[in-house]
Amino acid sequence: MIVEFIGSTGAGKTRLAAEVRCKLAQKTRATTPIDLITQPFNPRKISNMTARNLLQDFIAWPFFVRRFNQNKAFTVFALRTLKQNSTHSLFTLNYVRSIIRRIGMYEMARRHSSEQTILVDEGTVLSAHLLFVYTSAGYLKKDIETFANLVPLPDLLVHVRAPLDCLVQRAVQRNDAPRELRFENRKQIERCVSRAANMFDQLAGTRKIRNRVLDVANPRCSDNTRSALADHIVDYILNFESNQEQHPKPASPESSQTLVEDKHVT
Repeated sequence: MIVEFIGSTGAGKTRLAAEVRCKLAQKTRATTPIDLITQPFNPRKISNMTARNLLQDFIAWPFFVRRFNQNKAFTVFALRTLKQNSTHSLFTLNYVRSIIRRIGMYEMARRHSSEQTILVDEGTVLSAHLLFVYTSAGYLKKDIETFANLVPLPDLLVHVRAPLDCLVQRAVQRNDAPRELRFENRKQIERCVSRAANMFDQLAGTRKIRNRVLDVANPRCSDNTRSALADHIVDYILNFESNQEQHPKPASPESSQTLVEDKHVT
């Protein structure tokens, strides 16, 4: 199965996904897309993020081309949205490259998903961030619904949330902040983060997606909090896999669930 983590910048997706992978690997086969493609190499030699992205571009392209007809509607929608909303040509080219990579990596992961659980940190659904957040243009509810109806979906989505002040603080403190935020002041960062959080809340609530969402709150980034969240997610994934084995063609989890630490985030 494929499990993708989504949420705003600063939600703690990457570290939480890494924690889930470590715990899940103790109980079942678990990997990531980048690990699937670096197996023939020495992963320590490909630690540079740019090199990893280039490798993923190279690997993903044939899968993107091979399955283009199946993903054509989403690709066209994404390119059209970028053309309408983006204000920086260099960013737009990078976004196009990123979306093609994510679709290709999704198709590559899908081929291996019957054998193991594949945990995705930057997947097809997270590409909504590229289309609807880093832009001065607004978006309509129907745009989010269209995205949800067309995007290649994983089996399960883990929607990581946190209060806005936590998200902003983490975004400001990040050493690897997205390039779009590196030269922004705190007010502009807060605007982008708030827009992202609201957009992912809307996306997670769409008719096509909401029944495959596990909603978790991550208001603090302490080791204890992250470990508890990871344990919960691992248990959910294992139960989900068990249901898949019993029912080879399941509909998806029947309802969205929320694990809240300290307080409910609305």
